Amino acid sequence: MNQPSQLLALAMITALTACNDAPSTDRNGDGLDDVFYEDDGAYNYVLFDNNFDGQVDESWRYNRDNVLLSAKLDYDFDGTLDSEHMYEGINATDIYTDSNGNGVPDIYTKMEGGTGVYTERYFAMPEEGGGRIARVEYEWGFPGQQTTRMESISEKEFAIKKLNESTNSNFRFR
Repeated sequence: MNQPSQLLALAMITALTACNDAPSTDRNGDGLDDVFYEDDGAYNYVLFDNNFDGQVDESWRYNRDNVLLSAKLDYDFDGTLDSEHMYEGINATDIYTDSNGNGVPDIYTKMEGGTGVYTERYFAMPEEGGGRIARVEYEWGFPGQQTTRMESISEKEFAIKKLNESTNSNFRFR
């Protein structure tokens, strides 16, 4: 999500808590709402339909004090929110992405101060008894050193390992 969309989301969540009847909006003038607000009693959500197909492409989750906790995104507009960004304050701390559509994150990006530190991607290699993990280190936010290694773990074990390494407690593993 770009910076203007984040600011729009923050403004909308503020409006949500300021009134009982939360408005929905039509951003492309087709008569259908493209931004929605939900409150499940524990969290507030701002939902976006960015390609105007009637499906949610972004879901931004806030606590009761309107602090951003996480965002789920559908980058390829296939109807599945396949990437989850975890936040502390205004900065992303961890990004989990399911690039192969099996419900298990196979790409993990560690963030510090809103800038990428490294990304690891799991490639299943059952004939090898595990998977290959490709890692890209970032320098000043740009890709730098790249390495690969074999590990005798499954994709789900990789995802759980990355979750356990995270310092952010906001992630909710499926």
